[in-house]
Amino acid sequence: MYYRLSQRDFDGKTEVLSTIYSSCNRPELDDIFIINKPGENNIIVKFRSNANESTLLYVIDNQGRAVSKKEFNSGSTEHELLIHKDEYAAGIYNIVISNSSNIFTKQFVVTHQ
Repeated sequence: MYYRLSQRDFDGKTEVLSTIYSSCNRPELDDIFIINKPGENNIIVKFRSNANESTLLYVIDNQGRAVSKKEFNSGSTEHELLIHKDEYAAGIYNIVISNSSNIFTKQFVVTHQ
């Protein structure tokens, strides 16, 4: 689908912006699963991405700092990452997964017992 926006100001000036393509297809990174079972020391992150694109995964703490970064460049479309809870302080974290066209985030909680 293509679209183009135009804007008319109060003074009568009109600005027409360039044509932009938008895909209505489901994004590749839409399926992100976080398996975080209480009492277990590991969190499993599973997601799919386009095999032809570089994909970055960040773990962001509650103050907005990137505490972990991993890049996926393989030809595989299925990815799995193991996060060890003992490497993180107790708190709420965001997983940010991005490629050239999409950014997705999911939250997880680390508790220590």
